[in-house]
Amino acid sequence: MKIDADATTWGTDLVVDEAPLSIHINGHRYATLMCTPASIEYLVLGYLLSSGVIHELNNVSDIEVDESNLIAKVSLTVPFLPDAREKTLTTGCGKGEIYLEVLQFCRYNDTEMILGALALLSLVSRFNKSSRLFQETGGVHSGAICSTEEILLFHEDIGRHSAVDKLIGEAFAKRLNLADKLLLTSGRLSSEILLKAAKQSIPIIVSRSAPTALAIELALRLNVTLVGFARGNRMNIYSGAGRIKA
Repeated sequence: MKIDADATTWGTDLVVDEAPLSIHINGHRYATLMCTPASIEYLVLGYLLSSGVIHELNNVSDIEVDESNLIAKVSLTVPFLPDAREKTLTTGCGKGEIYLEVLQFCRYNDTEMILGALALLSLVSRFNKSSRLFQETGGVHSGAICSTEEILLFHEDIGRHSAVDKLIGEAFAKRLNLADKLLLTSGRLSSEILLKAAKQSIPIIVSRSAPTALAIELALRLNVTLVGFARGNRMNIYSGAGRIKA
């Protein structure tokens, strides 16, 4: 039922899919992700990379996806010690499994990348128009990996973390160098999102939403350019302003 002012109507509505993806590593149940069941192999790769389970593409010998039961069976070529309990990660704010210990894998970003403000806002405008699933359902987050001129990779998911993991996983699978790329995201810029990107040496992170105080602190520490509230013809730059030319 829909109510619009004084009118009441009955009908159908498009809603986004949410499902539990179970990740098994070397025969052990490792984690369950609540996600949009698309681009599953990229999501698994990105999640394992962001979580520090893998570091090189050759750490993974195979990913077998059982789409009917939504199980991803990962075979690693490196030693793996399973946790005592399986992790179940929701799509909400508490989903992130990246802790500050991950900082040891993040280098100070010394990329001398310069991007014009108008060019950046143009990318954001194109990014905002790319999410057909959001336009149809209003229920997903979007993410993109971009060069200074175009959108290279694009993914959507009910969880902002999973959308970013899908991007990282695809870039990892395709051996795409991210040291001169931008990450665009529709979600809040939390410390977890910042660290996912920083581990991959991404120098510029942009969102139409807000950053957290810890994300700003980490961005300053790692020399990552953090841009929030990028909408229309304006943006707020919280760190690394030297990479954005007015």
